Amino acid sequence: MPTIIKRTSLLLACTILTSLANALDNYSTPVSFFYSRPDLLAPAMDVTVSKDNYMENEYVFFTPYQEDQAGPYIYDKQGNLVWSGWAESGPWNAHNLYPCNWRGDPHLCMYQGVQQFGYSRGHGVILNQDYKIVKTVETVGEVVPMDQHEFRLTPNEETFLVSAYQQVPYDLSPLGIQDTIGWVMDGIFQEINATDNTVIFQWSALNHVDPWESYVYPQSSDISGTGREAMSPWDFFHLNSVVKSALTGNYLISARHMGTLFYINATDGSIIWRFECGGRSDFVCDGFSGFAFQHDAEIQSENATTMLITLFDNASNTANKTNVRSEGRFIKLDLVTKRATQYRNPTYFPDFDLLADSQGNMQVLNNGNTFHGWGSWPRFTEHVPDGSVIWEGSIGPRQGFNMIYRVYTGNWQAIPSHTKPALWTYSQTSDAMIAFYVSWNGCTEVKTWNFYGANDMQDDFAYIGSVDRMRRFETVYSSEMHFVYTFAEAIGFDGRSLRNSSMQLTFVPSPALAASCTEMHCGAISF
Repeated sequence: MPTIIKRTSLLLACTILTSLANALDNYSTPVSFFYSRPDLLAPAMDVTVSKDNYMENEYVFFTPYQEDQAGPYIYDKQGNLVWSGWAESGPWNAHNLYPCNWRGDPHLCMYQGVQQFGYSRGHGVILNQDYKIVKTVETVGEVVPMDQHEFRLTPNEETFLVSAYQQVPYDLSPLGIQDTIGWVMDGIFQEINATDNTVIFQWSALNHVDPWESYVYPQSSDISGTGREAMSPWDFFHLNSVVKSALTGNYLISARHMGTLFYINATDGSIIWRFECGGRSDFVCDGFSGFAFQHDAEIQSENATTMLITLFDNASNTANKTNVRSEGRFIKLDLVTKRATQYRNPTYFPDFDLLADSQGNMQVLNNGNTFHGWGSWPRFTEHVPDGSVIWEGSIGPRQGFNMIYRVYTGNWQAIPSHTKPALWTYSQTSDAMIAFYVSWNGCTEVKTWNFYGANDMQDDFAYIGSVDRMRRFETVYSSEMHFVYTFAEAIGFDGRSLRNSSMQLTFVPSPALAASCTEMHCGAISF
């Protein structure tokens, strides 16, 4: 197992950025340490429920921030690191990492940008199976750079839906802002062809929705803004998801601060209908009380008369609460009678009444299961259709420390062509056994590690032994044979050699250091 390090942290809020600092409140954000990759301090995932063997080859894709090493990550469902994209894919925060078949080929898609308060500025990134950026996707025209809330591949596997948050001057004198011009945050989305970076469609909330219909007024929540300056505009809409109908080509969007879903005409941008439980909804909720401050509204199926949708019902924005817990909701919209019912019971966190004040998502899987990211709580669960939890993991115990906007699960294969396995070898004395620590960041196809050694760089390297790759990021092996130089060879599931590590000089501690060493390693880890 990797060494787990726990440090005490306190959340420090500021007007633009939020960061973690050492403090004395006894909460921790655990990280892992690997001898073969001491540069990586990946979040330590704690898996507390794991019931189905079919999850053996599935992975978890997530992008934690407010971490020591914020960035994109892939883990297996045993809680082991597979790929750390920290610093590999750029220096900024990442959001929305998921496997995507862009133009029919396996890729990873994610957003990358500079975090602001409740939004961000950046661009979309498409990575190939070498974890190399092959394309960036940016907003087009007069629209500001992309925001984190949406970067979604459409069903045609060619175009992307992207969101943008744009400050606009506005008359807010009805709110008493009369000594200066007011400011609002417009919610904009574009559909963009990633190949030639052309806009297929663009929509602006301010052109179609009256800001005064918002449930969140200036200075009423942590991200509502004051409305008095461009860097603190009134965020009346807060666009946080966009999906495109495979049937009609229209768009379903979620506006958190309106508590509403809007169905947008793809021809002229008009609102075909709006859905909430109450207010100006075109639908009546039958048998359930509604949702609030929601995220991740998606179309699961539809025909001319019926649409099945799902959403993550936060039921909280810190300042206001509409339920004791956040839930994943399954809603049937009758497009003829304009009635909304629940076609499946809501899913919820099993251990306690978890109320996610921000962020979160629910992914519906092909087998009917649902996979949840719990937003401001760094936890994830998978549920079978009856709501029972078959998998549960976390990377921290508390809301608001390390957070994840969305979490996904799925399959992935990669043999990075531009990297080698990483190896560190150790021996307590110059003639003692050798301990090998080997890993290959991002490679999913290693079955076995072979080890070789020599006492002179010019000698032929002798075969030392082999071991099946451990179900963890770093495999540990020991041999009674001692060699000054070593290397490791990765063997794939088909039996072929994938790649060798670089040659390593075996680390042997000095007599002064050896007293604090064991036969496997030296001393405690410190930073």
